[in-house]
Amino acid sequence: MGRLVACVLLFGCALCAADDPLSWYPLQIGHRWVYDSVSKGGNRTHPEIARWTATVTVRERIQTEGGLVVIRSVELQGAPNPPHGFRGTDVPLLVHGNCLYPLYGEAWDAERRTFKPGWDTYLKQVSPTFCFPLQMGASWTGTGDWTWTVEGNGPIEEGPQDVPAEAVRLKSNQSGSTEYVWFQEGVGPVASWSWHNGTYTEGFERLREATQ
Repeated sequence: MGRLVACVLLFGCALCAADDPLSWYPLQIGHRWVYDSVSKGGNRTHPEIARWTATVTVRERIQTEGGLVVIRSVELQGAPNPPHGFRGTDVPLLVHGNCLYPLYGEAWDAERRTFKPGWDTYLKQVSPTFCFPLQMGASWTGTGDWTWTVEGNGPIEEGPQDVPAEAVRLKSNQSGSTEYVWFQEGVGPVASWSWHNGTYTEGFERLREATQ
């Protein structure tokens, strides 16, 4: 009987870990990710190209009534186009349930370091950045935002091939644009690729290194 109880507890803990955002995405203070980025725009045949490097660092963790808020900073080398790149990596993240939510200015007061009135309504409207575990076919969305779907693993034939084969591939079709994000458990986002289907713009980011 004792062995059975132990097995149940271990199995239950494994399931909890699988759903825990921090077991997937190591957001400890001091953790750092370095991304090499490139954007193209204008003429598809002879596009304007910009290259830069973004270093993302976890600076602070604030426990709130809504969950854990993770504050990050971004240091840029080069001239990003558009400014700040494609991933919004300087936006605070909220760990709420098994999902990570971006905390834009509508919901988070950066100066007072607290939620703004109506933040709980905001969470229902905005799409989570990630919901764990990342399993094939899983999807999530806000009531007023775009849907994300776990599509598979590794690169796609028509996209950039400089992506780890084991990375989980997420896709979102947004207003006139398409975005892919690749994620590795225990590491975080390792690549992203986006393009606009009208006026030509395309961006690719690739993780160079991640350190604690």
